[in-house]
Amino acid sequence: MRVSLKRPWSAALPSDRAGARERRRLRAVNLLSDVRDAVVACLFGMLLISVAPALLGWKPTVVVSGSMLPTIRPGDVVVAAPVPDDPRSRVKPGRVVLVDDPALPDELLMHRLMRYDTDGRMILKGDANASPDSTPVTLESLRGVPRLRVPFIGLPFLWVQQGRFVPVVAAGFLLLFLVVWQPRRPQMTRDTVPDQTSAEE
Repeated sequence: MRVSLKRPWSAALPSDRAGARERRRLRAVNLLSDVRDAVVACLFGMLLISVAPALLGWKPTVVVSGSMLPTIRPGDVVVAAPVPDDPRSRVKPGRVVLVDDPALPDELLMHRLMRYDTDGRMILKGDANASPDSTPVTLESLRGVPRLRVPFIGLPFLWVQQGRFVPVVAAGFLLLFLVVWQPRRPQMTRDTVPDQTSAEE
């Protein structure tokens, strides 16, 4: 005996061409929604990684110059660990350090430690610079040892500092759009769709 089976309504999967278009559209909407969710999660995750270490006494700093290119770029957020005990023995040449800028009061400088001079002062150099810094830096000016770099997340701060408000506004609107935008999913019908499957007995 042959029995024909029919599938009850299931989120509208019509077998005609219109149904195929709707399925393609639904897949595209789902893909856009997944991409949106991934971008927003990535941005908020990067922001959290940049800020959360401050609760442990670490120091997040926005890089504003290109003196450490290509290792560290303007707009990156670098998180520095506190100064260790006995920094002379624990902070070795080759390590990037965060210090008070000897040339600019109340500013910080992030350069690579090249060596210690005979007085125990640090000789620093930016990776993009041709020669070491002219002024040695004392260990008392050491403010942290960078341990973590979060790329590009500090760009809005850098743009504001440079007076470039157009990209700040554009980035704000883009982020707001990504947060509130909900893709419109195609409306599906409740038609009963015949199933081509049959059972024989």
